[in-house]
This record gives sequence, structure tokens and C-alpha cells, in this order.
Amino acid sequence: MDNKDLPEFSKVMAVLSTTYEKTTSEELLSIYYDVLKQFPLDDIKSAVGNHIQTSKFFPKPSEIIALIKPLETIEIIADKAWNQLLKAISKHGYYDSVEFVDKVIHSCILAMGGWMQVSDRMPDTWMHKDFVNFYRSYYNSPNHADRICGWIEKNGGLFNVVKIGDTSNQYLIHGRLKANLCKVL
Repeated sequence: MDNKDLPEFSKVMAVLSTTYEKTTSEELLSIYYDVLKQFPLDDIKSAVGNHIQTSKFFPKPSEIIALIKPLETIEIIADKAWNQLLKAISKHGYYDSVEFVDKVIHSCILAMGGWMQVSDRMPDTWMHKDFVNFYRSYYNSPNHADRICGWIEKNGGLFNVVKIGDTSNQYLIHGRLKANLCKVL
């Protein structure tokens, strides 16, 4: 949502005010707008409509957000990341360098010994538990590696970096490094 949507957003807030018989001030409108502007207006309208059908009380911004974007637990998110990791290991092995859209996976891989060690290990329950614990630890950290270097890149050969995640797997970089930019663990 952007500034051109403000008049329409004001109408949505007016519907809430009328429905719940609550007076809204400019200040309240501004607070709701600032919190909700990250979402498309149509999603906000849909969430407000759902709230009106299911609640007797005027919604807090967090309640509208919860209807727009149902919360996933960190364990669910970590399990999805684990599945991406397993697919990458199966498809690419440790030769290719990889770049996950979810950069937290990079930190988990490095904490578990690096791409070659993680790729070479048979996935088991303990490895999964370690991954989930690392994921939980690194989830809120803003600093993650940009990519994970494979064997070919670490050893100065022609390499590929495969992007893994929401986009389809595609080769992003083909090349040879003049200087080894990968950390050797």
C-alpha cells in the first residue's frame, strides 16, 4: 500500500468505526496506516472483512496482520528450510556452490561444519534436530553469508552458484575466482 491508497484505507477504517461504533481519530488512522502499509490494500480489506465476520471487538493492528499473514511457528519455518536443504544436497551435492533465498540456512550449514561436511553426511534425526536448533538461534540474526561455496569454487575451478528457494533453480554465476573468496572451515 502506498500514499495513493490512503483515501481508500480511510474508508476501510470508517467501515470499522461504523461497525464497532468506535470513534477514530487522525492519530489512530495514522498508527494503523503506518503499521499496515507493508501489505497490499486488497489484503487489508479482506482481513478487515474476515474480522468483522468473526469478532465482536474493534481490531488491533496485530489482529489484522494475523489475518493477512497467518503466523508460522519457528519450527514449521525451520522444517521447510530443512526440506530445502535436503533437496539441495540431493540435487547438487557438495560440488556446486549454493545460494538459498532463506539466508538463515547458510548460517546453519556453516555452524554444522560447512557445505561439504553437511552434504557428505547421511541426514538423520539428530542432524535434523541440530539444524532446527541452529535455525532457531540464527533466525533473528541480520548477518548471514551470501552463499555457500562448493568444492569446485573452494579449489579454484570453474564453478556454478545455484539459487535455491522461492525462485526456480537457476544458475546465477558461472566463473572462476582469481582469489578464493570462500571461507575454508
